[in-house]
Amino acid sequence: MTNKIVGRSISEKKQYSKKLVLLFLLIQACLIAYSSIKHSPTTLEPGFLVSGLSHWQFKRFELFRVNPPLARIVASLPVHLLGYRNNWTRFYDGPGSRAEFRVGEDFIQSNGINSFNLFNYARWACIPFSLLGSYVAFRWSSDLYGVNAGLFTLVLYVFEPNLLAHGELITADAACTAFGLLAGYTFWKWLQQPSWPKALYAGIALGLAELTKMTWLILFGLWPLIWLITIVCLWNKSKCVKEQQFSPKRVQNDSTNHMPSGHFIENGMTNDTTTYLKTTVKQLLIILLIAIYILNLGYLFDGTGTQLKNITFVSSTLTGHKKTGEPGNRFQASFLGEFPIPVPKQYLLGLDSQKKDFEKFNRPSYLMGEWQEHGWWYYYLYGFGVKVPCGIWGIFSVILIWRITKYKKTPGLLQKELVLISMIVALLIVISSQTGFSRHFRYALPVIGLLIVFLGQAMRININWSFKSRKYSISKIWFGVMLAYTIIGTLIIYPHQLSYFNDFAGGPRNGHYHLLGSSNYWGQDLLILREWASQNQVSVTEFISATDLATFDILFPQKANTKTLNRKIRVTNSEQLLGRNSKLKPTGERIGYTLWVVE
Repeated sequence: MTNKIVGRSISEKKQYSKKLVLLFLLIQACLIAYSSIKHSPTTLEPGFLVSGLSHWQFKRFELFRVNPPLARIVASLPVHLLGYRNNWTRFYDGPGSRAEFRVGEDFIQSNGINSFNLFNYARWACIPFSLLGSYVAFRWSSDLYGVNAGLFTLVLYVFEPNLLAHGELITADAACTAFGLLAGYTFWKWLQQPSWPKALYAGIALGLAELTKMTWLILFGLWPLIWLITIVCLWNKSKCVKEQQFSPKRVQNDSTNHMPSGHFIENGMTNDTTTYLKTTVKQLLIILLIAIYILNLGYLFDGTGTQLKNITFVSSTLTGHKKTGEPGNRFQASFLGEFPIPVPKQYLLGLDSQKKDFEKFNRPSYLMGEWQEHGWWYYYLYGFGVKVPCGIWGIFSVILIWRITKYKKTPGLLQKELVLISMIVALLIVISSQTGFSRHFRYALPVIGLLIVFLGQAMRININWSFKSRKYSISKIWFGVMLAYTIIGTLIIYPHQLSYFNDFAGGPRNGHYHLLGSSNYWGQDLLILREWASQNQVSVTEFISATDLATFDILFPQKANTKTLNRKIRVTNSEQLLGRNSKLKPTGERIGYTLWVVE
C-alpha cells in the first residue's frame, strides 16, 4: 500500500513538472514573439536573411561565411516560401569579401515596408532555438541536481534578459547557445553511460552545434581532453581499489581474500576500466566523425576535398604575409597544400575572414568611455558584471561560497560537472584571448546558458536559521528573492532587453557609459523612433549613424508631408554620440534607451 502511494506521488510530481515546463516554454515563446515585432532589424539581420535566401535559392554559401549556415537556413525558410523581391546585383565574391551587407540593404529597399513583416516571420521561425535551449538546460540541471533544480534553471533561462534579447533575433547567438548546450548534454550522457545510440546522438548534436557558430570548434579538442581526464580518474579510482584489496589490514580481516565480484586487476586497472577504455575510444572517434559529416552536410559538401593550395586566404595567419588583408596562401609551396580539406571550402574561408577581423578590425573598440584600436582581455568579464542581472550574481555568489566551504559534503559532484565546467572555462578563455576587437558581449551568450545550468544546484543548498524554536531555510528565501529580482528586472525593461544593463551599471539608461555595439544600440530602436515621432508630431529629417540607414529611409521617407508637424529634429545613436571625434550635442531629449535628439 505504501509503495503504491509513493509511486502515485512520484508520478503526480512528474506530471506537475511537465506542466510547469510547458507553461514556462509557452511564456518564453510569447515573450520572444511579441518583442520581435517591436524592433526594427538589427545591423546584421538584413545580411543574415539574404544570406539564408541565397542558400535556398542558389545552394551557395559565400554570403556571411564568417558564420555557419544553420540559423540562416531556418530563419529564411518562411521568407523563401512566402516570396520576396530580390536584388542580387551587388553580390561579389572576392578574397575576404563581405557582400552580405550591401545585398541586405538592397533587400530592404526592394521590399520596402513589407520587409518588416518578412523579418518578423524569419524571427518567429527561430523561436524554437530558444525553446530548445531552455528545455536542454532544464534536463541537464535536473539530471545533475534534481527536478527542482531543473525547474529553477528553466525559469532563470526564460527570464535572463540577454538570452531573451538574442532569442528574438535571427542572428546565430541563440542557436549557438542552444545547440552548444545540446552538444554538452548529450556528450555528458554518453560519458556517464557509454553506448552506441548515445554516441550517435552526441555526434549529431556536436555537428549541429558546429553549424551554428565557429565558437564550438573548440569542442573537437575539448571532448577528447575531457574523455582522457575521465579515463585517468577511473584509473586512479581502480588503483585505490587495488591498494585497499591487497593491504595487510584488509588481508587479515578478509578470510576470503578476494576482490569484489566483477573486478579483476590488469596492469593497475580493473576490468571495468579497461572495458570502458576500449569501448569509449571507438565511440569517441565515431562522435567526432559524425560531427564532421553533419558539418559538411549542412554545406551540401560545397568545396569539401578542395586541395589546400587552391584556396585564397586574407588573414596573416593563413597567408604568411605581414599585412593583413593581402590575398595569399602560405601552404601553396608546401606539401601540406596537396592535402584535401575535410571541411567545406566556405567554412574554411569564413574562419579565415574571422581571423582577419581579429588581426585588424576596421572599427575601434569601446569600454567604460575609452576607445582604442584593439580590444581588452577582460572585456567579457566586465560585461558579465554589468549585463548579467544582479539576482543571478546573488545566486552565484552564495553557491560559490557554499561549494568552497562545503566541498567535503559533495564528493563526486565536481567530476559529474566536469563537462559543464570545462565548457564554461574553455569558452571564456577562448573569447577573452581574442583581443583584436571588443564590441560584442553576445559572444559570451553560450557561457550564460551553461552558467544557468550550474546555478540549478541552488535548490540542493539548505542553510537554516533558528528563531524562537523554529527553523527557517534562509538559503531558499535568498534564492527565491534573487530569482524574483531577476524576473522583475527583466519585465521592467521588456521588450527592450537588448539594451539591458543591471543595477550595478546604473540600469539601461546608463549602459552607454559601459558598453556599446550590440550590447547597447544595434539598430533595434528605429520602430520606436517612428512611434515617438508620430506621437510628438515631429519630423526626423536626419539620422546620424554609420549603419541602418536603409531601414531609416524606409521608415522615414523624405517625401512625407511635414507641413502639419510641429518641428524638425536630428537623431543619432549612442555610439555616434560618444564617438572619438564626435561634435554632436544632445538637446536632452531621448528616445528609448539608445537614441538621442541632437542640435
